[in-house]
Amino acid sequence: MKFHLLYRPSSPIGISPYRIADEQSREIPWLNEFLDAQRARGLSLCSVRAYAYDLLDFARWWFPHPPRPFAQIDESTLLDYLRYQRDHQPQPMPQTLYHRLSVLRCLYRFHYGREIPRRDGLGPTRSPRSPFGYGGPRRTVSGFGPKRPRRLVVPLSADEVARFWRSFRTFRDLSLIALMLYDGLRSQETLAIQLEDLHRAEAQLLVHGKGNKQRILPLPPDTIRALENYLHLERPLTNSPRLFVSLKGLRKGEPMTPAGLRSLFRHHRRQTKIVQANPHRFRHTVATGRLERVSPRRRKPDAPPSSPAVMNRKASLDRVFDEQLQTLAVSLRQSTIGYYRSAVNRFWRYLHTAYPKLHHASQLRRDPHILGWLRSLGQETPPLTNRSRRACLMCVRRLLDDLISNGQPLAEGLILRQDFPPPDLYLPKPLSPENDRLLDQQLCQSDDLHSNALLLLRATGMRIGECLRLQTDCLRHLSPNPDHDDQWALHVPLGKLHSERWVPADDRIRQIVARILALRGTAALPQPGSSADCLLQEPDGRRVSYQRMWQALAEAARRAGCSAPVRPHQLRHTFASEMVRLGISLPALKELLGHRDIRMTMVYVAVTQNDLQRQYHLARQALSRLHFMPELPINQPPTLVTSPNIPAVLRSLAATRHLLEIYRRQLENEKVRRKLARLANRLVKIGTELDQLSINLK
Repeated sequence: MKFHLLYRPSSPIGISPYRIADEQSREIPWLNEFLDAQRARGLSLCSVRAYAYDLLDFARWWFPHPPRPFAQIDESTLLDYLRYQRDHQPQPMPQTLYHRLSVLRCLYRFHYGREIPRRDGLGPTRSPRSPFGYGGPRRTVSGFGPKRPRRLVVPLSADEVARFWRSFRTFRDLSLIALMLYDGLRSQETLAIQLEDLHRAEAQLLVHGKGNKQRILPLPPDTIRALENYLHLERPLTNSPRLFVSLKGLRKGEPMTPAGLRSLFRHHRRQTKIVQANPHRFRHTVATGRLERVSPRRRKPDAPPSSPAVMNRKASLDRVFDEQLQTLAVSLRQSTIGYYRSAVNRFWRYLHTAYPKLHHASQLRRDPHILGWLRSLGQETPPLTNRSRRACLMCVRRLLDDLISNGQPLAEGLILRQDFPPPDLYLPKPLSPENDRLLDQQLCQSDDLHSNALLLLRATGMRIGECLRLQTDCLRHLSPNPDHDDQWALHVPLGKLHSERWVPADDRIRQIVARILALRGTAALPQPGSSADCLLQEPDGRRVSYQRMWQALAEAARRAGCSAPVRPHQLRHTFASEMVRLGISLPALKELLGHRDIRMTMVYVAVTQNDLQRQYHLARQALSRLHFMPELPINQPPTLVTSPNIPAVLRSLAATRHLLEIYRRQLENEKVRRKLARLANRLVKIGTELDQLSINLK
């Protein structure tokens, strides 16, 4: 039986476009369901494609054997599969073998919620701990697997980089190499850059990296100069948002593809005889070491034994979840319970629609109930973000774990760790200095209750929910010494993380609070011992609402002429980025923002990039001594060749070809343009032959 991989790009969201089918195009359900689940998790198409090809290889080995269910697989079966691949020619790399076995283990956990049964004597079973000695026991894994060699990272030498770089003849190609060499970009990251990601005025580049991670990188002057020449002289007129497009051929003006980039490198490898020059090698050249974060894991508490009376009780599924939410409401805030209820309602709606006969908790199964819900989350319109889907899964899994702990007849492992989509790591979005200045001027000019509340948000970095719960006596004088009259602090009430804090208050914060008290009808601070009431209160006695603050900020941003819409939480991001820019320490900023973990504060370091810029430019100076970007002659008057040697002739040919290309782009006669293009190609061939001749003469 023959199997092949089908690609259906028109598949709906949440369904894998890669399908494994037999020779009659009949799909293999238990394999494609796993691929659909990975796509519903939010994995990229590249990852799903790699999973599909690994499963295709396994299907070609599994089905010719006598028919048996996949549930009977064990570690000895994986050993037989490993022997089969070792005998295959060409033999797969050890990394490929390891990845295929890992995919099979994920497939087994997906269908049966447990690890593949282990065969005695087939390798030790171990539970690794943290190298620093902390953290609870982790999931037990088997030590069976192919031995993977530890490969050394061999970067290109300075001479190889120079020779390979000199072989390029367009600013587009020089920019590609510069981004990979100077900024360490991957080839896919380089091709995915869009025009709006390039900020030439700030000399920065927004990169959408692997795993939905964003980062901002500084650009050296050489790279900016090459990019500007590419955009002004070479890039065709096209509607494509991508930065790098094809310069000629049938796909002229369309986004550059990975196949096109590989073809470009392959051509220049043959021309320069540098066989190690591939796109990722330049990333190895700029960086040879990485740091990894180690995060502790919490140990999942063991569930207490269940009483038989509770296990035998048949309870309605809706009532069971509702009772558990009421139990959580004792210790959690009302807004948090609303978040849980929203996730549970989404789960209920799916079960009532797809499985109307499901009434009791004991009937709930991973397949098809939980897996079907995961697919429905990936197919919603408009599509949910990975963050929203992770939140839904965490809320429902927390409730299911609590119900199992309380003795409800629920199966364990309904929602597994592999069901969660990868988290999206977005950079904070503070206001630009210009928008911050315009908005501050507009709010000061308005001088009403809501404008002063927004100014207080910007000056203290509070969350908007904390600001709305401020009391009239929130401003306190800390120093009992009358000689130190400047030690004032603002008391921030219990907020998002159930913690209160003190924020230092300067003269401006005190003036804003006094102005708010005056606008709400209270001229002075309440006397000690009196009952405090809400600081932000409308003239009719009602508390200021979140919606009213949002509307006031949107109106102020519109009147101020801000270049983009402004959200209340951006004021908090702007405060944090300004504090980092002014040199405040991260522990102090953590206390000001009310964060529980320093890793939450570390996010704001990526906003200003003071340290990153300084360290990058220091490293860039050292790197520029090794690798120089070749200069392409543009708009230079033809010079008289004084020294009759091959390098001088090559420079003249390059200048002539460049002038010829600029002239060709100005013509409208297509026939003449094609003829000039042929002449330019002849000049390129002449230059290549002369370059090879100079190498032979040496």
